[in-house]
Amino acid sequence: TPPLLGTTMIFCEPAAAAAVHGRLVAEMPQLRAALLCEGAAAPEGSAEAVARFASGEARALVCTAAAARGLDFPRLRHVLLFDMPKDVAGFVHSAGRTARRGKEGLVTCLVESGAEVGRFRQLHALLPARALEFSAAPAS
Repeated sequence: TPPLLGTTMIFCEPAAAAAVHGRLVAEMPQLRAALLCEGAAAPEGSAEAVARFASGEARALVCTAAAARGLDFPRLRHVLLFDMPKDVAGFVHSAGRTARRGKEGLVTCLVESGAEVGRFRQLHALLPARALEFSAAPAS
C-alpha cells in the first residue's frame, strides 16, 4: 500500500519524557516538529504548537495524553503511541485522533515485553484486526 500522506502525533508519558522525545524529533528537520506537553519546558507555547501542526507547518506533534481529547487535525494520518495508554479509554482517545471522517489512518504502538504485551493484547481484542503474533526479542 502507498504511504499515508499527512501529519503524525507522537504520544509520550510523562510530560518529561515527551519533552525529551520532542527534542530528539526536533533533530530531524524534515519533520518540522512541534512540542505540546504540559508541565515541561516546551520550546513554544501550546497554542503556537497546535497552530503549527494544524496548518501543516509542523509535520509531527510530540504530546502527552492530554492531547488525546478535544483536538481534531484533518491532516493527521498517523498516531504513534510511544508509551502504551494505561486503559482502554486512553487507547481509544489517542488512536481516535486519526482516521476521522472516513479517511484512512494508521496507529503504531511501541510495546515493551512483559506486562505491556498483555495490556496490548487486551486493547487489540477490542478492534476488528488481524491476529497478532509476538516473538521473543533476540538476547543482547
